[in-house]
Amino acid sequence: MSIKRLLITGWGRVGKDEAGAFLGRITALRYAGSTSWAALPLMAEHLGLHPQLAWETRRARREEWKAACDGFRLHDQTLLVRRALETGEICAGLRDIVELQAVKEARLVDKILWITRPGTPKDPTVTFSEDDTDEIILNDGDLEKFHITLFEWAVSNFIKINRTAETENLLRRSKFYMWGAPWGTAPKPFVPLADPRLGKSFNIGDE
Repeated sequence: MSIKRLLITGWGRVGKDEAGAFLGRITALRYAGSTSWAALPLMAEHLGLHPQLAWETRRARREEWKAACDGFRLHDQTLLVRRALETGEICAGLRDIVELQAVKEARLVDKILWITRPGTPKDPTVTFSEDDTDEIILNDGDLEKFHITLFEWAVSNFIKINRTAETENLLRRSKFYMWGAPWGTAPKPFVPLADPRLGKSFNIGDE
């Protein structure tokens, strides 16, 4: 299945925004930000704060944000996801099971990811689990490892990769490449493994 719109979920502080921003940078899909970002104008007005201050204090007021966003969606559970997807194809941060079910029923996205990071405390504002999503991405190392994991996931799901120095480097460090030289000889450039997902040009854009 071709992935044209992606939703990234998980508990707080597991790397959802990083995953969205990274995939938005290396693929043809644009990162639209989180549902919290989409709710910011409404939330700032609700709190009576400047948007910048409302955003900077959101983690300290997580429960308050959750309750207010539930109210914003009272008549349309897909409101915040739809607002986010107006500016891109990847969004993150949805927290409520009713909202998630509505997004699924409306078929607003093609894939729902759950990011998990060992040692992260459970987030009480997230009312669903990885069992309610399509795939789990494990973020169990440093940023470099997380990026390679996401890159390999994008390639495995046939998402077009932007051709840049960064993605060329990621390709050479991914599971899709191996050394082409026999042991003990001068090293040659990396060559692709025989994997039909790579296609003619590894699905990397020519731009």
